Amino acid sequence: MDSADSKEIAILKKALERQKKARQQAERILEEKSKELYDVTHHLQETNSKLENLVSEKASELDGVFINIIDPYVVMDLNFNVINMNSSAREFLGYDHSKENLNLAKIVHQDFIAYTTQSFKSLLEVGTLKNYRAKIIAKDKSEKWVQINSSLIYNAERKPIAAQGIVRDITQEME
Repeated sequence: MDSADSKEIAILKKALERQKKARQQAERILEEKSKELYDVTHHLQETNSKLENLVSEKASELDGVFINIIDPYVVMDLNFNVINMNSSAREFLGYDHSKENLNLAKIVHQDFIAYTTQSFKSLLEVGTLKNYRAKIIAKDKSEKWVQINSSLIYNAERKPIAAQGIVRDITQEME
């Protein structure tokens, strides 16, 4: 073996050594990044779990509030279909949304349809509607005067998806 060959072997050994060190360094970096990624993932899972618990807690708090409102309380979609109502609303209106479909526009007295349409447009523009007063026809065909304060319910993109309102019976006042 001549000196040129041994020089070439020495150069190749050095190159191989450099490659080994580079690979070991890359493996160390990869391990560190994998650990970081694992830690971040674990942290996000914990945070997500905490958020889910908070949402669940708030939802059950809201359910509690919903049940405990004394006045009739109604949630409707933007086509006047009832999505939810409390027991006071069921008693007052005579309808049970869980057993039959109820569209609130259909129980508005005909004299108040134009006013209701205008009021609903205002609710959509402003986001709230105070002191809407109209006559409705309950399931038992009795005419009742109501005063409603309502507001829109928005989704995560801030688009209105429903409306909620508290209903006051003002029949005696009006008569």
